[in-house]
Amino acid sequence: KKVDYAIPSHFSVTHTLKNALKEQKPKVAYLPSLEVEKKEDDIPEVMDPDSEYFKAGKWCYDTPGTVCEDQIINILTAPEIDLTLPSAPLMPRSFLLRQGHSLLLGGVARLDYVMGWKENGSPKSPVHPVRLTVFCSSKLPISVMETQGVEDFLANPQAWKLTQVPSGTLERMREFPKFLGREINTTGIRWNIGCRDIVLSSAGWAMVTTPVGEKSSFIAYTPGGKGIADRQPFLPYSCKFRGKRIQGSPTYRNDRLYLDYIEHKHLEF
Repeated sequence: KKVDYAIPSHFSVTHTLKNALKEQKPKVAYLPSLEVEKKEDDIPEVMDPDSEYFKAGKWCYDTPGTVCEDQIINILTAPEIDLTLPSAPLMPRSFLLRQGHSLLLGGVARLDYVMGWKENGSPKSPVHPVRLTVFCSSKLPISVMETQGVEDFLANPQAWKLTQVPSGTLERMREFPKFLGREINTTGIRWNIGCRDIVLSSAGWAMVTTPVGEKSSFIAYTPGGKGIADRQPFLPYSCKFRGKRIQGSPTYRNDRLYLDYIEHKHLEF
């Protein structure tokens, strides 16, 4: 029985350890048809990439199944993972962070703004904040508070309802790894372009936006210090995707996104 396929044959799902096209090695990437029949070939006990079974195949790595020591999801429970990992497209959330203040992603990540310096090297006024654009799960609450009160806040059982992750009993909170931090320094590029991403392991990342030449010092914390890194901004213009600032709050609305109008003089279809 012949079955015609409208897509390349290598997109069809077959046995992981069996090459159904062993007897029909293609000379090109596409086959007009396949012979659908039961194969009696034996599957080798040891997978050999150079064997006849796999020479004509393609390979990929299932990265979600890869165990990484820098992932904090390895220490989370199933309900906590559901809150920490996004299940919908990420929406940028913008905040203003002053010196001596901290930003919390639930109870699994923390970012302290320690100090800032102007382009000429003089200390920046504590009144003038930096802008952070946060990418994380919409289920993960974000809190902004004074750094000196963070430890007491996280140790208060009443606050666990606000942070949500980690969640559970007092024993769960006691066994949860303590925060360990790493200092990260940034230098501004432009007031409306992100200069650096601060990655907070599996919890997400925060993009820093400051005026040109302005230097900032942060300390990032995660459980056990896992997965803390800095990198070039993944979405440097995402700081523009914010709504109006909520009066009396360091938070911007994110229910509307304001995009710059781009005029196309020559638009062809």
